[in-house]
Amino acid sequence: ILRNPLDSASVKLQEVPQLPTITINDVADYYLETLRCRHPESVAGQLRHVESALGSLDAEDLRGWHLTRYRAGRRRLGRQDSTINREVAYLRAAMRRAQADGLIENLPAFRLEREENIRDDLLSIDQVKAIAARLKDPLGDLVRFGFWSGWRKNAILNLTWRNVELRSDGPGFIHMPQELSKNKRPVSFPIVGPMQAIIERRQRRAEVAGVMVPWIFHRHGQQVKSFYRAWRAAQLACGINPPCVFHALRRSMVTHYRQKGNISESEILALAGMKTRSILDRYSISRGDA
Repeated sequence: ILRNPLDSASVKLQEVPQLPTITINDVADYYLETLRCRHPESVAGQLRHVESALGSLDAEDLRGWHLTRYRAGRRRLGRQDSTINREVAYLRAAMRRAQADGLIENLPAFRLEREENIRDDLLSIDQVKAIAARLKDPLGDLVRFGFWSGWRKNAILNLTWRNVELRSDGPGFIHMPQELSKNKRPVSFPIVGPMQAIIERRQRRAEVAGVMVPWIFHRHGQQVKSFYRAWRAAQLACGINPPCVFHALRRSMVTHYRQKGNISESEILALAGMKTRSILDRYSISRGDA
């Protein structure tokens, strides 16, 4: 008796297991679990907006029009292109890692918008001096350090005396190690002029109860972690409203040095730890009182 080869009674077809669907939420969670950075909570905050809008979508089904609609929705909420670009860029990084590790196969085209919203919140030298004078130790010196160095807040707060190189035969240096640099490049700033006065004051306050404190900027021996309220209140007391973010000191440093004209652009880039000249151009804003 001949049997039909397709007869289910004679041929038992193997069932193909169904793979679980990988959603945008899964991709974002995997990226955060495997992320190696100093502030994963910041990345999580950026991805949270993407997950709320696209999280349930199958990652393989993500298309360019999804991202276009996401951008439009964020703009309606008043978000700037620079903010939306950061969010989309983190999603792109998460998708690329998921593809590299075999979670997904396909990637859509990620387009970042041209950013036209150049920051214009600047502080003059007189404003920085006035703000610093209203802040208790060590916040006044911390603000002065931020203006003259142009370094990011997180790098400044994590500086220790191991990062300070004092010399008897010439100016010393403050070294920002690679792990504190956003672009992973070490930076050195000479201890001269206003920076020398700051370091000398910090040296006089380096000991608490006879014990050497490792942090350059500390409160009673404890590392300074946050000073948002004091920074904001000092600005309001000086008539600066709306108050600037601390990062405005970095932009102010670039503009100040550039308008003084006694320091080259390459030196500004090196001192502030900037990677490309395009950042220099974006931070520099014409101002008459610099």
